[in-house]
Parts: sequence; C-alpha cells; structure tokens
Amino acid sequence: MKCLWRLGAASRKVRGSYRETRRSFVLRTETKISREAMTATITVFERSPDGGKGLARDTRVRWALEEVGQPYEIRLDSFKAMKEPAHLALQPFGQIPTYEEGDLRLFETGSIVFHIAERHPGLLPDDVNARARAIT
Repeated sequence: MKCLWRLGAASRKVRGSYRETRRSFVLRTETKISREAMTATITVFERSPDGGKGLARDTRVRWALEEVGQPYEIRLDSFKAMKEPAHLALQPFGQIPTYEEGDLRLFETGSIVFHIAERHPGLLPDDVNARARAIT
C-alpha cells in the first residue's frame, strides 16, 4: 500500500504520511492531493492594538506561511467589522485570525498553524516519532 500524503517532501506534490484528525492520525491512501493550493486569505486587525509589535495572534499564522514560503493575502478588519455577521460566520467568537483557502475555513491559531505545517515541508519533522513529539 502506497502512502500519498507526506510532509517534508522536497517536491511540490504530496506523497505520503499522516493527517491529523483530532489527536489521532489517519493514514491517507489512494488519492493524490496537490500542494498547488489556492492562495490563502487571513484576516488581521486593521489597526493593531499592540501597535504592530507582533503580539496579535495573526502574527503566528503569518510566520508559518512565510516560513514555508506560501503566498497569502490579508483582509483588514476593524474591531466593528469583527462583530458583524459576515465575520462571525468565519469566526464565531469575533476574533482574528481567520484562514480561508478554497472551501476550507479555519479560525483557531493553533489549528491554522497545524494545517499549514501538515501541508508544507519545513515546520514538522519527517520522522513519525519526532512528529508525535512535536505536536504533543
């Protein structure tokens, strides 16, 4: 049986490893998943409450995307806009960041960074045991 989902592969195609499903891992087979994904869009503060010092949670998502070399777009939201129905549909607590890529919508910083780390080489080790230690 050939694994088709892998992190850390040098090529741009996904080739084999594991996908996280709520702390348990499911081996993916049969379907190749392309890494040539759509450009992600993240929401960020229009005016950062920390004055741009990097304390807002969107900084972690930006760092992960920059680290793996993935392009992304930002959508600037005001504090007022974050309480409106359009934003609450993406983030039920009216916070930042949100992450949109195709049909995928994520809103917790940890889950966004983990998603990025699963799909792109560089943030998680290839070795299964080392990966387990890294995410626990």
